Amino acid sequence: MVFPVADELLKRNIPFYFATGYSRDVVPPRFAERIFVEKPFQKNGIYGALAACRGSVKKVSRVQRNLVLSALSLREHDLIRPFLKPVQLNKGEILEQHFEEITTIFFIEKAVVSVIASSLDGSQVEVGSSGVKA
Repeated sequence: MVFPVADELLKRNIPFYFATGYSRDVVPPRFAERIFVEKPFQKNGIYGALAACRGSVKKVSRVQRNLVLSALSLREHDLIRPFLKPVQLNKGEILEQHFEEITTIFFIEKAVVSVIASSLDGSQVEVGSSGVKA
């Protein structure tokens, strides 16, 4: 039986559903709230179960001010949390240089970041910007 695997998925906050030819009474009571799709499988049943699983993933708290970070599941956020640290950036600070290795990723919470293009004669123009209203 698959129940030890289901227990582990629950522990890890990984969504799942049961797709089986058995009746629901075979499933232990601890899984009573789980999605259950019975044979013969219909496309709509499988698609519905997948959509429900996707919607059941717990997201990072909405107090997260960066939209990319707030879209992560708790599991994904837990994986990168040890690498996140807040930094204070100064106006005009250069975050990345053309042809240099990218060593840091910035998840902007309250700022506007510009992309500046330089021509061969040294003139510069802003070609893009992104950010969050301060």
